[in-house]
Order: sequence, then structure tokens, then C-alpha cells
Amino acid sequence: NQPKKKRKMNKLSEEERAEAEVYAMYEKKKNDELKDVLRWNNQMVGGNKDALLTRIIDGQLNGRLGICPSCEKGKMKLKDTEAAKAYCNGYFDEENQARIPCFYECSLKEAPRLLPWYTEEPTEEEKEKMKAMAEEGASNNINSSSTSENIDAKAKLLKRASKLNWNLDSKSGIKEAAQDLTTLCTKDHLVDVPNDDKITKMEIGRLVVQNRSKTAPEVMELVIHKFGLTQAKIEKEKKQAKSLSAVCGNAENVGVMQAILELGDLYFKEGNRNAGATYKKVAQAIKELTFEITAENAKGLGKGKTKVCVCVYV
Repeated sequence: NQPKKKRKMNKLSEEERAEAEVYAMYEKKKNDELKDVLRWNNQMVGGNKDALLTRIIDGQLNGRLGICPSCEKGKMKLKDTEAAKAYCNGYFDEENQARIPCFYECSLKEAPRLLPWYTEEPTEEEKEKMKAMAEEGASNNINSSSTSENIDAKAKLLKRASKLNWNLDSKSGIKEAAQDLTTLCTKDHLVDVPNDDKITKMEIGRLVVQNRSKTAPEVMELVIHKFGLTQAKIEKEKKQAKSLSAVCGNAENVGVMQAILELGDLYFKEGNRNAGATYKKVAQAIKELTFEITAENAKGLGKGKTKVCVCVYV
């Protein structure tokens, strides 16, 4: 006859067996040792032993939780209350010295991942690679949805930039370079630049001046990094809408919530932390509403517990 423990293992699914094997590797380790493993992989180290073990089992089997695909800055985390879900609650913006909230949530199967998972302390070189991956953001997630449209758009922009007459030795040359790059960005709407051409040209001109030693394609890379690709923005909004619909008290309010979050982001980028934080609070308030916001009931949102929501229609 088979030992009782072995018979039980045979009844487990392949996934459950793998989880049990990882659990057996770590169950006798002390909390500080478990936290070291999580620290090596840039994962959360708070919580009791069960929470620590859950994160390690998930990480060793699936990879490190990556960067949020919605805000593209925050770190994804396991939900303690729902083990099959991951979420992002935002990140700290060093430039604006403000906490930027995020409401992204997904199943563990959909969660962005990074490889490898370290079972022993990584070398200094490996730590530097991890740091670089974190700084580059969501593009490094192994299940990142970089579509062919985005890849083609970027390649097209860089190819066009390489054909520009690029001479930054004079003011007129810098002015011409800024105008040419602006034209390339607005043509076919490939880059998500501001609607005001003057503002776009001014921002691109600033990048040109700050990077006189770089080639036109290199500066175009910086422009793409600053503003983002239009198609990438559309994809991001779709992902965000899907995520928000799962956490929003009323799914009909997702569009309003997205618009408010975008306004908050714009204010933060302009350095207006107070306005940015206010709009983020408005988004949080909308998330909690269980009824649909309409033109008829909007004015009533300026009273009582939902007072903050009056900003939506001001």
C-alpha cells in the first residue's frame, strides 16, 4: 500500500502539487528568511507567515509580479483578501513629490510578470538589471501587450527622423529641428502630443536644446518616451476601463472616472499637486458610488458624503 501522504499527493492537480512542493521548501523557514526571499525579488515583505508564503509560492511558480500596465509605474501586489487577484494602489511620483493612486486590478493569470525569480540573493549585476527593468516600467513585463501597431509606429517615426536635415549649430537649425519633429509627431497622429501645436513645438524644442549632441532618431526616442504613442494610449485606456469596471460601484461611471483620472494626471504633470490630488480623490469617490451619475442627479452630488464629486461637472 502507498503511504497516506503519497496517496493524498496523487489526488492533487499538477498546479496544486507544484504549490505543495514550493510550500514544503519554505514552510520551516523563519519569517525573516522568507522576507529576504521577497526582498531579493522586490516584492512586498509585510504581513504574517501565511501571506509571506503565499507570495513566495506565487512568485516561484509564475515569476515576480511586474509593473502595473495601467499607471505604468506602480508595483503589482497580491490581494491578501482575494488570493487569486493582484492589484496596484499607485506609486510615489518623485518629481512632483506626491502619491499617485491607481485602481488597477486583475486575476493572477492576467497579472504582469518579470523573470527570473531569485531563490538566493542576486549578484550586484543582477540587482542592477532588476533596477533597470523597474525604471523602464511596464514594457518589461513578460506578458506585456506591445502590439505590432506600436512597434510599427515607432519604427516609422525613427525612420522618418533619420531623414531630417539635422543641424543644431545655430538657433535657426534648432528651430527647424523642433518644427520638423513636431510635424512628424502630428502627421498620422502617431504620437500622443498636446492638441495645441505651439505647446507641442515648445516642449519638443526644449528636448532638442537639452540634447544637442544626440541624433534626430535619438531625440525622437525621447519625444516618444515623453508623450507616448497614440495607439499605446488607446490600448491603455481599454485596459483601464476593463479594470475599473470590475472595481467601480456602478460600471456606467467608468467613463467619468477615467476622465477624472486623466485630468488628475495632467495636473500632476504640470506640477499642480493640489489639483491633481483633488481629482484623484474625486475618482475615488466615484468608484464608491453604486448609482449611475447622470445630468439629472449630478448637482445633488455636491452635498453630504459625495460632496467631492461636484468637481466632476464644474
